[in-house]
Amino acid sequence: MVKVVRRPLRVAAVFEGDVVDVLKGLGLYEQLVEGKLRCFICDEVVSLSTLGGLLKVGGRVRVVCNKPRCLWEASKVSAALQGESPFGT
Repeated sequence: MVKVVRRPLRVAAVFEGDVVDVLKGLGLYEQLVEGKLRCFICDEVVSLSTLGGLLKVGGRVRVVCNKPRCLWEASKVSAALQGESPFGT
């Protein structure tokens, strides 16, 4: 039997209608729609429909796809960069 453990996770969010404006403001929109951006975690091409999140690493904004594993790994990276536990403890 698998035990599911739920822990709080802090996430900054953007309204879906604002995503294009945020991407344009970051200079990422054209690259995204042209298929030039890859997921920071799995390295697959990310499109507007598969965009799961944005992550700042080493002064650069990286994209993350919407796969649950990639989002989870990105949340752990983000928490580590902020000096927090990814498990909210």
